[in-house]
Amino acid sequence: MTLEFLGSVPASRMALASEAASMVRAGPLEIVFDTVEYWRRPEVLCLVAREVPAPLASLVSQLRSALAARGFATEQRVFRAHFTLARQVVNAAAAPPFEPIRWPARDFALVESVSDRAGSRYRSRARWSLID
Repeated sequence: MTLEFLGSVPASRMALASEAASMVRAGPLEIVFDTVEYWRRPEVLCLVAREVPAPLASLVSQLRSALAARGFATEQRVFRAHFTLARQVVNAAAAPPFEPIRWPARDFALVESVSDRAGSRYRSRARWSLID
């Protein structure tokens, strides 16, 4: 789940992104993913948490502020907790009923995404614990 998408970050600014994330203070939290949504414009199928728990909203807000203070452009839209299940979905059938997925978050990471013909690969660059 992406907390804040930064796009392409030059190697010379990676330390600033890491520094921003290290400023965030939050405790462990749980996110309940309870619905599947089809987002027509980006053509993606997503698993979504209808409600963003207050500790997660605070974590995202702190992260955005710390990144903005270091010159990063941050998202202005309200944060929506989601996982992308599938891309390039043209038509999506209604999802069958399912038991909500409870996801405990104990840490967060700075992750680099590299895209090529085979798809996207993700590499964790740094990680911060949410447990004191």
